[in-house]
Amino acid sequence: MSLLEIVRSDGRPVRLVLRRCGRANLRANPDSADAEFRLLTHLATLGYPVPRALFHESSSTASWLLLEYLEGEPAWHPPEGHALAMAGFLVSLHTMAPGDALPFVPRQTTPDAPASTLLDLPADLDWPPGAPDTRRLLHGDFWTGNVLWRNGGLAGVIDWEDAMIGDPLADLAIARSNLVWTHGTGACRAFTAHYGDAMGLDPHRLWLWDIHAAVIMAPHAGDYASDWQDLGRRDVSEAVILERLQELVDGTVMP
Repeated sequence: MSLLEIVRSDGRPVRLVLRRCGRANLRANPDSADAEFRLLTHLATLGYPVPRALFHESSSTASWLLLEYLEGEPAWHPPEGHALAMAGFLVSLHTMAPGDALPFVPRQTTPDAPASTLLDLPADLDWPPGAPDTRRLLHGDFWTGNVLWRNGGLAGVIDWEDAMIGDPLADLAIARSNLVWTHGTGACRAFTAHYGDAMGLDPHRLWLWDIHAAVIMAPHAGDYASDWQDLGRRDVSEAVILERLQELVDGTVMP
């Protein structure tokens, strides 16, 4: 991702973001750039706080998007109230029924049962979690670093390359697996309760998706801790991250 600063013909400076599609996204969907461009255009039309997609290229040699620059910054020392605002955004996203309007967005497939040597998993794990009552548009990577804030309010949600149509509890679990150690267990519970009050949720199915998200994150705990400590979060260590993820696996972070 690159920040571009250009000067228009009228002398006004403009900031743009050039985002190149990653290899993993292109392997999953060779038309990733086109799909994200169309999705961002759709969401912006509906009033969602997302970057406006300006141009894109999707070919065998280059796949990229040119986006408007959203004013705002991630909150690396977030107050608890941010978790509630994030829950509100996810409720808004999952309330929208995609119907036939998003045929270009990939459909979620049920991943293999989680297996990990870093976390103690239940011996009788009854994966998969079962089909959801309704399928919704998922952000796919809804975490602190993809949420921008300005003047205390949620200014935008970025990085939609992992978007898909699927089980909304999978999206919720991804957010929880980050919130539980970036915001704390109390904020994670409040986030979940706020979402559940609006959308309802099946605690058992959420727990299964929690386990899946925690297992995916656990091998990277050391790298995450290093990055967060560079950002000033000395309280975030590899041990803390693994401890919080284990709490998700143990089912103790429900509201």
